[in-house]
This record gives sequence, C-alpha cells and structure tokens, in this order.
Amino acid sequence: MEIALLLALVIYDKGAIASGLPIGSGKIESAHRYTIQNRLKRSGCWWTVKNAEAILALRVLRADQDWDAYWLKLGELVAG
Repeated sequence: MEIALLLALVIYDKGAIASGLPIGSGKIESAHRYTIQNRLKRSGCWWTVKNAEAILALRVLRADQDWDAYWLKLGELVAG
C-alpha cells in the first residue's frame, strides 16, 4: 500500500462519522502507535518504502487476527 493511500485513509471525513466509523479516536491512535510506530521507529532501524510497506502489511494481518488465515491461503495458492 502506498504511503499516500495510507494518509488518505486517515483524513477527517464526515462520511466516516455518518457511517459510525472511528476517526482520530483513541483506538485509532493506539493502533497506529502499536502497529506502525513501535516497529518502524526502533533504534538503529531504517527502511525502504517497499520493505516498510511489506512489514506493515504483515503487522496489520497480525493485529487484525488474520495471520493464520493469510498463511493458510498462501499455502493453498503455492500448492496449486
């Protein structure tokens, strides 16, 4: 996922409020800190955009509790 798309997802949107989606709430801020910042801002770490996007995709899978389903599906695709 491109950084610009990630930023677009967090923009204040009246439509999101009308839909009952959380925007800028404590949950969102906490998830950002836990899922993104704790991994990318470790001391001595540096990232290319491609590698940062890959590691964040995996961390989101884990945070969303989709980790096992992802690897199972990937195994099925590789097996043919």
